[in-house]
Amino acid sequence: MKRIAGLILCLFTSTMGAQVLGVNTPTPLSTLTVDGSYSGRSREVYVANYTLTNEDYTLFYVNRSSDGTFLLPKVEDISDQNTGRVYHIKNLSPTRSVRVRSIAGQGFSSGVNLDNNQGVFELFPGDYLAVISNNNGTWSVLQYEPQRFATMAIDWSGSVPSNELHFRNLNIRAIDGIVASQNNAAYLQFKLDGRVHDVAYVRFSKAGKAKPYNVTSTFKEISTLNSEWYYMYSATGAMAISDCIYRNSIEMADITLGQGSTNQIFRIKAFVVDIDSRIPVGKKLIVSVELMN
Repeated sequence: MKRIAGLILCLFTSTMGAQVLGVNTPTPLSTLTVDGSYSGRSREVYVANYTLTNEDYTLFYVNRSSDGTFLLPKVEDISDQNTGRVYHIKNLSPTRSVRVRSIAGQGFSSGVNLDNNQGVFELFPGDYLAVISNNNGTWSVLQYEPQRFATMAIDWSGSVPSNELHFRNLNIRAIDGIVASQNNAAYLQFKLDGRVHDVAYVRFSKAGKAKPYNVTSTFKEISTLNSEWYYMYSATGAMAISDCIYRNSIEMADITLGQGSTNQIFRIKAFVVDIDSRIPVGKKLIVSVELMN
């Protein structure tokens, strides 16, 4: 009997007329006090379109073949004046984005730093979002963490790229020179996904170890089309014979790329691995991308 009474006291304690709940503690100091770990339901979502329910808490988008959409429930159905429902959403797809949508007429309250009070929140690969419903008919953003870094060793032997770096909606690859004398020159290309028409602002600067030191700096504005590849340095996006990083000069490029439609700013670092018998790596271009805003 004493054990039962102690268990009841541990679970439910009345303080000043208010009901409080304590788990693994006889002295809860909040409405709910848990002295231990906490578990919430989590699931991986493979389908492209999914509507969140009262059975969801943490969701991972893992679809590799198509972009997805998560639809949040109607705020009025799940929130009153004092309560709100929380969802945690993480995009684990390596190449696809997922859009978190509210129903028509509702949106996200993000604060001054996120510039997003619309009904759509797009999560690129690696991004994380936590939201809570509130009684004013919107979803408040508790936490938003975009993936900010990506790095990759890109093969660039031949005119057909064997791999590419995918970061958010930016894709980067490299190909060999178009003439025999340029076969140790890596030509960087980029592609922006998601918009039929867009504008890229590209500032390219490079420096090489060869003497005299080769230093180049240019700024270009390039009109782009969705899913089309463009060379990094030229005004039209077409290849120019000198727009490359030379392997035998051990050159490194520092590139800033701004996307007009999304206001994203990327900083790109790239260098070619030197021709050296001690490093039998073939033709490799090391590329690192950082989201600046």
